[in-house]
Amino acid sequence: MPISAKIWAISAMDIVFRLKRCYTAIKDSIRVHQIMVEKIANNFIGQMVENKIINKEMADMYIYTFICFVEKFITIGSIMIIS
Repeated sequence: MPISAKIWAISAMDIVFRLKRCYTAIKDSIRVHQIMVEKIANNFIGQMVENKIINKEMADMYIYTFICFVEKFITIGSIMIIS
Protein backbone atom coordinates (compact mmCIF):
# COMPACT_ATOMS: atom_id res chain seq x y z
CA MET A 1 0.00 0.00 0.00
CA PRO A 2 1.53 3.35 -1.01
CA ILE A 3 2.21 5.97 1.64
CA SER A 4 -0.38 8.38 0.24
CA ALA A 5 -3.10 5.69 0.55
CA LYS A 6 -2.13 5.11 4.20
CA ILE A 7 -2.26 8.84 4.93
CA TRP A 8 -5.69 9.05 3.26
CA ALA A 9 -6.96 6.10 5.32
CA ILE A 10 -5.69 7.66 8.55
CA SER A 11 -7.23 11.03 7.76
CA ALA A 12 -10.55 9.38 6.85
CA MET A 13 -10.57 7.54 10.19
CA ASP A 14 -9.73 10.80 11.95
CA ILE A 15 -12.65 12.55 10.25
CA VAL A 16 -15.03 9.77 11.28
CA PHE A 17 -13.76 9.95 14.86
CA ARG A 18 -14.19 13.73 14.99
CA LEU A 19 -17.70 13.53 13.52
CA LYS A 20 -18.65 10.93 16.13
CA ARG A 21 -17.36 13.19 18.93
CA CYS A 22 -19.26 16.15 17.48
CA TYR A 23 -22.48 14.12 17.21
CA THR A 24 -22.14 12.96 20.83
CA ALA A 25 -21.58 16.52 22.05
CA ILE A 26 -24.62 17.82 20.16
CA LYS A 27 -26.80 14.98 21.41
CA ASP A 28 -25.73 15.67 25.02
CA SER A 29 -26.35 19.41 24.71
CA ILE A 30 -29.84 18.80 23.29
CA ARG A 31 -30.68 16.56 26.24
CA VAL A 32 -29.42 19.20 28.70
CA HIS A 33 -31.57 21.80 26.92
CA GLN A 34 -34.66 19.56 27.20
CA ILE A 35 -34.09 18.97 30.92
CA MET A 36 -33.63 22.70 31.52
CA VAL A 37 -36.87 23.61 29.72
CA GLU A 38 -38.77 20.88 31.59
CA LYS A 39 -37.50 22.16 34.96
CA ILE A 40 -38.49 25.74 34.11
CA ALA A 41 -41.96 24.59 33.00
CA ASN A 42 -42.48 22.48 36.12
CA ASN A 43 -41.45 25.33 38.42
CA PHE A 44 -43.51 27.95 36.59
CA ILE A 45 -46.68 25.86 36.39
CA GLY A 46 -46.15 24.63 39.97
CA GLN A 47 -46.17 28.23 41.19
CA MET A 48 -49.34 28.92 39.21
CA VAL A 49 -51.03 25.90 40.83
CA GLU A 50 -49.91 27.01 44.31
CA ASN A 51 -51.35 30.48 43.73
CA LYS A 52 -54.56 28.87 42.41
CA ILE A 53 -54.26 30.57 39.03
CA ILE A 54 -54.86 27.24 37.25
CA ASN A 55 -56.47 23.94 38.29
CA LYS A 56 -54.23 21.15 39.53
CA GLU A 57 -55.94 18.71 37.13
CA MET A 58 -54.92 20.83 34.15
CA ALA A 59 -51.29 21.29 35.23
CA ASP A 60 -49.91 18.56 32.94
CA MET A 61 -51.57 20.11 29.91
CA TYR A 62 -50.17 23.53 30.80
CA ILE A 63 -46.68 22.08 31.30
CA TYR A 64 -46.80 20.42 27.87
CA THR A 65 -48.06 23.62 26.24
CA PHE A 66 -45.42 25.72 27.98
CA ILE A 67 -42.63 23.36 26.86
CA CYS A 68 -43.87 23.45 23.24
CA PHE A 69 -44.13 27.25 23.31
CA VAL A 70 -40.63 27.74 24.76
CA GLU A 71 -39.03 25.27 22.33
CA LYS A 72 -40.68 26.98 19.34
CA PHE A 73 -39.55 30.36 20.66
CA ILE A 74 -35.96 29.12 21.08
CA THR A 75 -35.96 27.52 17.61
CA ILE A 76 -37.34 30.59 15.82
CA GLY A 77 -35.08 32.92 17.82
CA SER A 78 -32.02 30.83 16.96
CA ILE A 79 -32.90 30.82 13.27
CA MET A 80 -33.38 34.60 13.28
CA ILE A 81 -30.07 35.18 15.07
CA ILE A 82 -28.14 32.87 12.75
CA SER A 83 -29.60 34.36 9.57
